[in-house]
Amino acid sequence: MPRRPLLALSLLATACGSPGWRAASPRAAPSPPRSGHLACADGDGRVWLFGGYAEVRRDGPRHLPIALEREPTDDLWLFDGEGWSCVAPPSAGGEDARPGPRLCSAGAVVDGELLLFGGWDPRPAGTGGAILGDAWALDLKTRVWRRLADMPRGPTSRHVACRVGDHLLVHTHRCASALLRWDRAAGRLVEQPTTGDAPSARGLHVAAALSAHEMLVFGGASQAGAMSDEAFILDTRSWAWSAVRGAGAGPSPR
Repeated sequence: MPRRPLLALSLLATACGSPGWRAASPRAAPSPPRSGHLACADGDGRVWLFGGYAEVRRDGPRHLPIALEREPTDDLWLFDGEGWSCVAPPSAGGEDARPGPRLCSAGAVVDGELLLFGGWDPRPAGTGGAILGDAWALDLKTRVWRRLADMPRGPTSRHVACRVGDHLLVHTHRCASALLRWDRAAGRLVEQPTTGDAPSARGLHVAAALSAHEMLVFGGASQAGAMSDEAFILDTRSWAWSAVRGAGAGPSPR
């Protein structure tokens, strides 16, 4: 399969012109192509990519077109600013020392570890798969995984994780009155009560830090499938939510 350059976003300073895309080195681009993977940046500007739905190419008989099949993977890749390298290939299965194949998980890098929470393993077609509630930490120096306490409130997928100041926060479809906060001392997620105008139950949304004490949540979809264009801000000093209701057109529901 020919390699194609990976697109990397290059945000240019105002004085240097407009934001734009540049092609990163095609060296060992993650293969096969995938979606629904976890990608996190560490303090050194490296990007760690885990798992996802891999699109596997199956060569059939000559008279039949090439078939593309989707399979979850548990491989691990590293982007060092110059190109990608495979840190850990897919496991052969049956291993308990590392997280299994999945997509739609959430995580972030904290204190030299990649933290991974939950996700979805689709398993064989027609089974509905399994929503996962396990949690893992990868030591970025030794490249060794360790199992953490399971996620509070049970298995979840299509959730988001966000670093806000000294906090790592995880927002799921069960976070109407409390979200999940990483407790460094205990080494696990704990429930953090919240107040105010909170987001309704949703998944496939996005979250980003606005400051050292504010997180923005936007969009997503309810379990019934209705998409949202709502935005909410959480203040981590008071743990209170507020809805963003401003004038002007914003992004459409997505």
